[in-house]
Amino acid sequence: MGTDIPKECDRCMKCVGSCVVAKMGGYSIASELNEIAGNGAWNCANCWKCQDVCPRGVDIFAFMMERRREEDPPDLVRRGIDGIFGKGFWFGEGQCNEVREAFGLPVLRFLGQKRVALLMGDEG
Repeated sequence: MGTDIPKECDRCMKCVGSCVVAKMGGYSIASELNEIAGNGAWNCANCWKCQDVCPRGVDIFAFMMERRREEDPPDLVRRGIDGIFGKGFWFGEGQCNEVREAFGLPVLRFLGQKRVALLMGDEG
């Protein structure tokens, strides 16, 4: 990784202890700050608890954004970004159910554009 860990960070692990992603067993930007893993720049719940608990005032958001500039987003994130710009929403039906299945959730059946239009009162 090209971006150095901020000199203010003393690797106290408070950010990791507060991290929602870490509590779910994943690696986050807090994991990168503490050199536990080098692949957490794209895994952030944007709760900023890490920033709130940091006793040294490390700009964790800036560190995360620098790391993101250095690496390509994971495939799932890339597909979500493409979905937003291409269709206006993060996941399509297939992608949504792929994520749901990964978490052991049942597959959803989407209504489809015609039914949504009917429900919204736009029958044309």
